[in-house]
Amino acid sequence: MSPTAVLPDIEALRERSRNGPSVVHACEPFLSPANAFALAVAAGEAHVAGAAAGELKLYVDGAQITDRLAQLLPRTSDHDVAGYERRLSREAGARSFTLYISAAQAYSPPLFDAVTRVLAGRDAKREWAEFELFVGRYGVTPAGIHVEDCSNVHFVIDGAKTIHVWPPDHWNPDIAGGETVDRAASSGRREHYLSNVDPATHVADARSLRGRRGDVLCWPAGHWHVGQADELSIAVNLAVYESSDDAQDEDIH
Repeated sequence: MSPTAVLPDIEALRERSRNGPSVVHACEPFLSPANAFALAVAAGEAHVAGAAAGELKLYVDGAQITDRLAQLLPRTSDHDVAGYERRLSREAGARSFTLYISAAQAYSPPLFDAVTRVLAGRDAKREWAEFELFVGRYGVTPAGIHVEDCSNVHFVIDGAKTIHVWPPDHWNPDIAGGETVDRAASSGRREHYLSNVDPATHVADARSLRGRRGDVLCWPAGHWHVGQADELSIAVNLAVYESSDDAQDEDIH
């Protein structure tokens, strides 16, 4: 798998993400849709073989697939993301779907090189970076509104994508009906989810970052957010963790 363009200035984009939510338009994608789909196929094969580098989750119509997952992962015979969506419609009756893959750099040399450059000369005990792949067509990210202690640089590889963002102090989890706390398999960092909040009822209060192929969506660590893909889309997100879990807890609570 090879890059289709020169790798963008990751450090400049990370600086934008630290300075607040923003959109950078008309950046040439450094992965083609075909290369991104090949990444998804490779990750699926690794998952089936028990050799996955990170998490792999598939949601169909908002419900996570577990018992038929191996049969419903992308295949080379699907040819591309559109072909994969058609097969999901035939075999699972899917009207919408979300495929999520963490540690995506393990399956893509350009992404691996980017992560290596980001972490060069940094404290490995306090800093971690990974790429995540998002493929699908969905109303909102199935897990709902959530927050992590990482800055985010979200590359739209194909289609269109929206990220709705709220500042750290917008939500009080106790008032919002509580939160669910999970731990990411690849980074080991805690993630906080507002599982009882319907994102659709709060979009008007959000800063909505909208992008199409070639655009980059940036937002800082500690900001609540949720994704939306009203049309078939592919995106890769660079997540860079720069503080400890203790610091994360202080920021959120």
